[in-house]
Amino acid sequence: MEVRQPLPGYNGNPQAEDGHTRIANELLEAILLADLSKRQQKVILAIIRKTYGYNKTCDDMTVSQLSLLTGMAAPHVSTTIKELMEANVVSAGAGRYGKILSINKKYDEWKVTKTVTITKTVITKTVTEDYQNGNSELPKRSFGVTKTVHTKDNPKRQLQKTIPIDKPIDVPSEIWADWTELRKVKKAPITITAIKGIEREAGLAGISLAEALQTCCANGWQGFKAAWVNKKTGQPAKQNNADRYLSSWGIDEQETRNERDITGTSKRLD
Repeated sequence: MEVRQPLPGYNGNPQAEDGHTRIANELLEAILLADLSKRQQKVILAIIRKTYGYNKTCDDMTVSQLSLLTGMAAPHVSTTIKELMEANVVSAGAGRYGKILSINKKYDEWKVTKTVTITKTVITKTVTEDYQNGNSELPKRSFGVTKTVHTKDNPKRQLQKTIPIDKPIDVPSEIWADWTELRKVKKAPITITAIKGIEREAGLAGISLAEALQTCCANGWQGFKAAWVNKKTGQPAKQNNADRYLSSWGIDEQETRNERDITGTSKRLD
């Protein structure tokens, strides 16, 4: 932060006897509680200094005078005075040199609105690249390249909620853990529909749900079909090439139903 030079007559020990500005505590507290910007506060204090500082209620002021007093650029001073006039904080009239300005002490008439600043999220990524200039004898040099990526908030984007599926009572914990890990590797979600489908096919095969899941784990199937096992032995049955392909991926009958027509001939998937 830039440090300003001391004011003329500075001695390191300012005293009220050398000059002071009287202002009612109630008015000062109203200014402190108002949602004013930094520029607005500076202009208000400058007006108070030019009025109450000389035991006046108003004074003829120019933009250049306020600019010198506040350290603000003249255009900013002019804009800020207009804002304060519209908010009914400052009263103004035509003057001989500039405008006759005064503070409106009826602070209940102020119409000050809070200014909200919207900022964008900035993600800074540092990328280091190596250069040899085609000379293998020279050591590699690293140059830091900073890339700034501006992102926009997407209110339509929402976090997806995953609902956990409870382990069926009749399935041992170790079998359930192995099967859920298999589904994870296959990138297949664990849903109620999948469990019910395997349970239905297990019933058709004459085995329990636990046995069906165990068979899936043993053969690397994410799903299960009754046709894939021998009803008498419960072991994987001999399969043709098509069924062997489906079983390797654990695609059940419900999933293949949308891929084949009523005649059983395969259809191309887009």
